[in-house]
Amino acid sequence: MIVRLILWRLFQLTVIIGALVVVSLVTVLNPVRCAPDCMGADLAGSSLNGANLSEVNLVESNLARTTLERAALAGADLSGSSVTDAILLNADLSGTELVGANFSNSDLRGVTLFGADLSGANLSGANLTSVDLRGAVSLHGLLLTDALLVEANLAQTDLSGVDLSGSNLSGANLSGANLSGANLSGASLSGANLSGADLSGAWLNLVDLTGADLTGASLAGATLIGSTLASVVFNGANLSGVAAIGANFDGADLRGATISGARFLVSTITDLDLQVDPLFAALRENEFNQVLRNARLKGVRFDDTVVWSPDSKTALESLLGFELVLPVTTEVSDVGGIDLGTVVPARYEGAIAMAGSAMVYPLTRAIADKFEAAGYPGTLSIAITDTGSSLVRLCEARDLDLVNAGRLITAEERAICAENAHEPVGLRVGTDAVVVVVHPRNEFLRNASLDELRRIFTAKNWFDVNPRWPRQPIERFVPSAGSSARTFFEQTVGVTEEELSSASNTIMSDDMVALGAALANTPYGIAFLDYAAFQANIDAIQTIRVAGVAANYQNVEAGRYIMARPLYLYADTATLRRKPQVAAFIAFYLRQANAASQEIGIFPPSETVLRTSAAALQTALATDANK
Repeated sequence: MIVRLILWRLFQLTVIIGALVVVSLVTVLNPVRCAPDCMGADLAGSSLNGANLSEVNLVESNLARTTLERAALAGADLSGSSVTDAILLNADLSGTELVGANFSNSDLRGVTLFGADLSGANLSGANLTSVDLRGAVSLHGLLLTDALLVEANLAQTDLSGVDLSGSNLSGANLSGANLSGANLSGASLSGANLSGADLSGAWLNLVDLTGADLTGASLAGATLIGSTLASVVFNGANLSGVAAIGANFDGADLRGATISGARFLVSTITDLDLQVDPLFAALRENEFNQVLRNARLKGVRFDDTVVWSPDSKTALESLLGFELVLPVTTEVSDVGGIDLGTVVPARYEGAIAMAGSAMVYPLTRAIADKFEAAGYPGTLSIAITDTGSSLVRLCEARDLDLVNAGRLITAEERAICAENAHEPVGLRVGTDAVVVVVHPRNEFLRNASLDELRRIFTAKNWFDVNPRWPRQPIERFVPSAGSSARTFFEQTVGVTEEELSSASNTIMSDDMVALGAALANTPYGIAFLDYAAFQANIDAIQTIRVAGVAANYQNVEAGRYIMARPLYLYADTATLRRKPQVAAFIAFYLRQANAASQEIGIFPPSETVLRTSAAALQTALATDANK
């Protein structure tokens, strides 16, 4: 009897164990009941370790707090899914669609991402230590704020415009990566390999780059305010136009680097430097002042190719700790890696006659002043007219050497030049923008479409445009008729000169800085100004978005901001050969464009823009030489 009972119990135990084995096999082979179509499924908190989810549709599913260690997700579609606070150690995500997926605060160490599409994915706070992202199909729009990317491999990847603020990239491989316009402020990049990387226009404020390798990297127009750059290798790097106020360069190697227009001194800081990066807004005033006082250049290694600014000689010597011997009259004209020769303004004679758009005049005037200060003995005249008539004069009257153009040359204008045996060459030299501004207490208008702007600048009351807006008259401040900013606004918004001028409660002036100041005392007012005028009133007025896009460097450079205005310089190729002083001035212009743009309050040209313009000049000179 006892033996029978024991045998029965053994039989029951065998059945239970068998059932458990079957359940386990089913779970492994079919881990979720909804497979293969789990679109919108709620799997939050599930344990799916080692699960086979290959090719499964998990679009917009909830996988928050799931454990997916060693899970096979190859070819799966997780677009728009929530995978926050999940564990994916050593998971296979090769070929996976991760567009817009949210992996914030998840552990992704050891994952395979070859062929994965991470466009618009959110990996903020995620742990990607040692992860290889090189094989990912797309990283466009990826969010990596506060992510852990220690020793990650991002070599040759396209991270342009990506937000990496606050992330830890210590020891990471970013060699040859495209980080132009990226936000790396507050990140740690100590010991990182950034050799050959493109960081032009990037935010690198309050960044730790101690011991990083930036050999041959391009940082043109980047901001490095308050960053630690101790022992960084900048051999052959392009730092032209960088804002490095308060940066610590102790022991950095600048041999072969280009630093023309670079700003190291507190006196050179501008509102534009501080306005665009929200990191500065979080600092208390005493903290920010300490950042600016931290500037150090002691122990920096450099050679004769590094040209320091003569205007800041005394201040630079105090930072370097020794006396500088500076070439006073020589300007080395290497632009974007293109050698335009060495320009010594004092060696050139003769006159240079220029005319054209008022949009370009401030930039051209600033650079012309520098050219004359560097020793140019000739006459340099600049008249404000308009782009069209000046281009005709360049090719027909032949009384101009250069034209300041607020737009590209038209087909008709180019035909006129061809009829007169002239070949105009256009060089982009910068970007200005028209901004729409309101009183800082205006809480109802943060964004306006072009149609709304047309009505705002012609209607009588705010509620006439939108019934939810105040029942108050619209008080407008606009530039005078015929000004370049007004003409551009009229063409972009689709409003006529007469409509603007005849609208009630409209104040017009040639002085846009004064218009901005007047708006500061008008709670229900609105104005459109050029960017420099806004900068002059930045503490008293605020910009709004136009068609959903803010007026900042990244949007302007990418062409997203509709009211950005590219600035051009036009010359005739025959004139370049006949008048060497004109060719020399243009080479000087391109070399100074970045720094001068920041000085006058417009957007500096990117490295790519300058390289294209330098190549066009070089080609024009070579073409003429062969005729």
